[in-house]
This record gives sequence, C-alpha cells and structure tokens, in this order.
Amino acid sequence: MYSANNNINNNLLHKLRDIHLPDPVSFYPLPMAWWVSLAIIILFILGLWGFIQYTLKSTQRKALKDLKQLEIELLNNPDHEVIFMELSYLLKNYVRQQFPNTYASSLIGDDWLNFLDSTSKNEDFSQGVGQTLRTRPYQKDAQNEGLEVFTVVTQWLRKNPYKTKKKNFT
Repeated sequence: MYSANNNINNNLLHKLRDIHLPDPVSFYPLPMAWWVSLAIIILFILGLWGFIQYTLKSTQRKALKDLKQLEIELLNNPDHEVIFMELSYLLKNYVRQQFPNTYASSLIGDDWLNFLDSTSKNEDFSQGVGQTLRTRPYQKDAQNEGLEVFTVVTQWLRKNPYKTKKKNFT
C-alpha cells in the first residue's frame, strides 16, 4: 500500500509546475500616479517661482502706480512745484528699498542725478530732461517741460525692477 501511495504521490509531484513570478515592473512607462505627482511638483515649483517674482516686483508696481498718479496731478495742475519734490521723494524711497546697503538715497544735486545715470546706463538724468528733478521744484513760473521727465523716470523704474545683488553705489 505504501508503494502505491508513493507512486501516486510521485506522479502528482511530477505534474506540479514551478511558481512563475510576474515580470519585473518596468521603469517606463510610469504609472498614472507618478505622472500626476510629477505634474503637481512642476506646478508647485512654477507657482512658487511666480509668487516670488510677483512679490519682488511689488515695490516697482507701487512706484509705477504712484508715478502715474503724480503725472495725472501734473496734467491737472502744470505749475505745481510740489509734484517734482514728491517725484524726487518717490525715487529716493524706491532707491532706499532697492539699494539698501548704499547711501544713494541721501545724495543730492548732481551726485543724485549721476547715481540715477549710473544705474540706468545712460545720461538722461545728468545731461537730459532728468535735470528737471533738480531745477523744477525751485522755479515758480517754469514752462511745461515736466512731462518728459516722467517718461525717463518710468524707464528707470522698469530697468531697476527688484532687489538684486548690485554693486554698491556710494
């Protein structure tokens, strides 16, 4: 009896097949969850970059908005000398925020205009219409030459959008 059972067991053992493992998981194509995770990471990085750019340019946006308001005031009252004092104050405040490790905001006269020229890579302030910043606040009956300076100041603000590691201008 034992040999008959042994024979049956041997026959059954020969009929057994090896365990077949599934194919190893391939690296590509990625499962959908990985694509979604990758897309979320890319969107997060782009969103963070956009937020940083937006916050860095907030000072510039505020200065441009204030500049536009001053320009409207000048159009409404062309003989208003205080507008040019406010324009200089706006520029100095912007320089104080954008160049914090310098004494540029305390400069006056030609030194102030030379600083603005050195950061804009042209001579619109010291040789051009930018001289209006120095002379106009002290002239009572000046002609309407003030609008050109707003264009120069707008260009300067757009060329200096946010804090960067710029060399010290002292």
